Amino acid sequence: MATPPKYISDAAALGLEYYRAGKGGAGLTDQTLADARLMAKGSITDDKILRANAWQLRHASDLDAPQNRNADDPDYPGAGAVAHLLWGINPLDPQPARDWFLKETIRINKTKNMSAKTYKLSILQLGKIYPDQALIMGVSVITEGDALGHGVMIDAISLAGIREHAMMKPSGVKVMLDHDDGIENTIGRMMNFEIDGNQLRADLQLLKAHSETPLIIEMAQTMPELFGMSISFAGTVEEIGGVYYVRCQELYSVDIVDMPAANPSGLFSAIVDSTQNVMELQAITIELSAEKEMRLAAVELAKKNYSDLQTQLTNVATLSSERDELVTQLSALVETNEKLTTELAAAQTNVAQKINAEATRLLASSGHAPVALGSPVGQGAGSLSRAEFSSLSPYRKSEFSKAGGKITD
Repeated sequence: MATPPKYISDAAALGLEYYRAGKGGAGLTDQTLADARLMAKGSITDDKILRANAWQLRHASDLDAPQNRNADDPDYPGAGAVAHLLWGINPLDPQPARDWFLKETIRINKTKNMSAKTYKLSILQLGKIYPDQALIMGVSVITEGDALGHGVMIDAISLAGIREHAMMKPSGVKVMLDHDDGIENTIGRMMNFEIDGNQLRADLQLLKAHSETPLIIEMAQTMPELFGMSISFAGTVEEIGGVYYVRCQELYSVDIVDMPAANPSGLFSAIVDSTQNVMELQAITIELSAEKEMRLAAVELAKKNYSDLQTQLTNVATLSSERDELVTQLSALVETNEKLTTELAAAQTNVAQKINAEATRLLASSGHAPVALGSPVGQGAGSLSRAEFSSLSPYRKSEFSKAGGKITD
């Protein structure tokens, strides 16, 4: 049991409201309604996920009708829109639900592929033949991979879709000889369809009264790899990454043929004689699946490392640009400082010259000998009267004394 996203639960709840209002189509089944009630409560089974993924592929074209895709249409919601809602898909925005069902289908099948457990098809019955009952157990109906000669592929979604349609036939799916029509070519039926790893298997119940039944039994016992089963169905293809995958829309029969397109290894797609062989095959599947997981993890890690490196390179480029801008600003500041230093020196010289000139003028006007600032006091005048000396500032008196000036009375 899984928990669907809220948009799937909300869609199912809305679909039930429309159904109660009498807007559902005549083809709705009790199972669809029961599943919708469960989804509306926030739960969904793995089986429903697989069926929903196959269903949405078959019914995507229903949303082409205006009454199923346009909320402004006077006939909205049409029967197709209500059906989509009951399957958990909002017809006005179907892609999120489609993507979720596809993702969960892949997860479910991956889990099955990596598990060593057996499913409803017992490994003790796989490939068992009961001539007295005209029964062959565990026959491979179809296998994932290339459908030889048809230019399409079979994937997990293909298997799930075919199984869904097989389960719609409670009495089983009829088996014909070599795709030939006619009651005389009906040789039995397939029952108990189950997905087993990358194969869809079922039990082949042959008609005891059919003249070819003994031949089919003997061939299954002695040369199962030389013939197999081939499905007759109606469907479409889905393109994913340039590859086309089969999507079943209606299953007609599963027929006995000598060259099955999607069962290249024959009736059982592997001759299995014992439980040990089955476990060995499962071990190989687990190993390959684990290796695939490791490779995917390595790819994701490489992508993350590349993204981190790109971020670091961007940061380095940004820091380098900021550094260059700061260097330019610093150079401008140095140039400005040099200019200001030069201007300051010139201003200081100019001020000193003006002070010297003013001091000379004042001294001259007072009848004292001029003493230039910055020059030893008394230089060029070796003596001052005591009155002249007393009028000097302490600094000039000190300079006068240092210069060896004499005081006269």
